[in-house]
Amino acid sequence: MIFNFGKCHLMGALMILSTLIPTYLGAQSKISDSEASASAVVLWAVDVTGVQNLQFDEIVTGEEKVIYLDGSVSGIKRSGQEKPGKFRITTPQSFQVRFKELPSTMEGPRGINMPIEFFAAWSEEQFPSKQQLNMFDINNTLLISSTGSVREIYLFLGARVTPAQSQVLGDYNVQVTLSIIHGI
Repeated sequence: MIFNFGKCHLMGALMILSTLIPTYLGAQSKISDSEASASAVVLWAVDVTGVQNLQFDEIVTGEEKVIYLDGSVSGIKRSGQEKPGKFRITTPQSFQVRFKELPSTMEGPRGINMPIEFFAAWSEEQFPSKQQLNMFDINNTLLISSTGSVREIYLFLGARVTPAQSQVLGDYNVQVTLSIIHGI
């Protein structure tokens, strides 16, 4: 019985204390206002997709081969598998296109290089005619202005390789990086 009485007595004391504390704190409290700010940048979304890789297929030593932007090919060995590189850019806003550190050689077996020269164009058509291709200097930044609505722009990458007569046989590769600057 003593245990229960003590518990009830303690609860009564807590109730008296809890009614006195808010009154005491209310008389002593002060209100302080503080301000914070928030910031944001709103950008339209941009989607950049590599649609197809630039493909030379087989190349004959000592013979130049060119993959043109419209998909046509010059050179002795043509397989029909040759393709220009193609990127798709989807956005409603203006953007800039730039190739980063464009290589001048393809790397082959045992670190042997083969010269390569790139050129580019863009179009609003995925399979453009020569007249629908807008050529641009691949070494400079290209600005494509907004039309205000979402649209797809296709960027085409062609190239010329000039293997030496004594070019080492094997697979040659190169990595090309496309940079898109949007929200401008």
